[in-house]
Amino acid sequence: MPLSLVRNPTGSDARIVELRRALDAFYASVEGYGAFVEPTDNGAYHRLLAPFMRRLVDRHGRITVLEYGSGRTNFAKSLEAEGLRDRVRFIAQDVTAQNEAYLRSVADEVMIGDVGQVSEPVHVAFSTFVLEHVASPEEHVLTIARRLAIGGVHAIFCPNYELPGYLCPSLRHLAPAERAIASVFLATSRLAAEIDRAPRFWVNVDPAVHHVDWYRDADAVYLVSRRELERWHRRRGFSVERLRFDRPAASLGAWRSHLLRDAITTMIAATKTREV
Repeated sequence: MPLSLVRNPTGSDARIVELRRALDAFYASVEGYGAFVEPTDNGAYHRLLAPFMRRLVDRHGRITVLEYGSGRTNFAKSLEAEGLRDRVRFIAQDVTAQNEAYLRSVADEVMIGDVGQVSEPVHVAFSTFVLEHVASPEEHVLTIARRLAIGGVHAIFCPNYELPGYLCPSLRHLAPAERAIASVFLATSRLAAEIDRAPRFWVNVDPAVHHVDWYRDADAVYLVSRRELERWHRRRGFSVERLRFDRPAASLGAWRSHLLRDAITTMIAATKTREV
């Protein structure tokens, strides 16, 4: 097993404590990091959430939506476009205060710090390209699951690193031989998970961002498996649906792009059916 990979780590694991400290220091000092510079247009992902929110609004009248790791989100704008802004109480959570002033201008409530501080039940919890940066992912999704009301939805949009040969960017600083070993190891581990169904949330505690100048997802420490996330939620009483964008126009290039995006992107909505 590659030495930097840890399976199902907890937040109290010394390696995770140090990883979290280093990442927090990086986020506090980095310049040019996209999520801290300008509003991110994630409207296409928000539109996939709209049917779930409408169903919950029809049932409850007004709902609470939590976006965790919100960055400079444009979710409020998407709510307005869907005609849902006055029916949604929008809570924005992030781990850094760099975006706090911006978030207070668009959200009903802002929480800076650990998502576990959310104490009230929420109807929808979601993130867009955040989960891959979480250092103790199993604990994190369990926290989110427990904050959801019965019938609530956990929607996850993030990379999917299951495609053979598609190595997480946080491992791409390794030498070619080490990258090959990591790729084979992860493929074998995920195959084993299909057989024994045991959780395998792999975290890279020595990501590329510690060694080279930052590039996109060099800090993606959780090596996301879409099947693992689906299996984890189902075992805890969630019904899980894969989300997909509309099929493209019938051109070979568009179809290739569509199929690749589906293979390397996790887009799921997990609906809670019982207490976790």
